[in-house]
Amino acid sequence: MAHQRRVVEETAEAWPEGRLICDEVGMGKTIEAILVLRRLMAGRGVQRVLILLPAGLLKQWQTELREKGE
Repeated sequence: MAHQRRVVEETAEAWPEGRLICDEVGMGKTIEAILVLRRLMAGRGVQRVLILLPAGLLKQWQTELREKGE
């Protein structure tokens, strides 16, 4: 979606300073994060990242990153 494309581009371009991805529930933060990670790992030589999220969402994000990150 257009709003996700813009977030991905701006976040990837901000490397190495970084950006905080946050918005309403269901707006696609996981997908945005995966796309940013792919871009940075493929084109910028990034090997490790730190993802901060509430403890209650840890399992959900792990599952989604595995499923959608492939």
